[in-house]
Amino acid sequence: MLNERSKDWLSRPTCSVAQFAEMVGMSRNAVYVAIERGDVQAVRIGKRIVIPTAPVRKLLRIDEASTGSAEAA
Repeated sequence: MLNERSKDWLSRPTCSVAQFAEMVGMSRNAVYVAIERGDVQAVRIGKRIVIPTAPVRKLLRIDEASTGSAEAA
C-alpha cells in the first residue's frame, strides 16, 4: 500500500531519484546503478536526473485512480 507522500509523488509527471528510492525501498546509489543498467527509465535535465512516473506506475501496477492523478483517461 502506498503512503500519502508516495501517492503525491506518483501523481506528478516525474519524481527525483531520492523519491523513487524511498518508494521502492532501494538506496539512491542502487537507483543510479539501475538507471545506468537501463532497468529504470530516467531523463537528465541539466545536471538533474528525474524519473518519469508513468513507467513507475506501470512497473508497480498502480492505476491512476489510486494515486489521485487527474491524467486518468
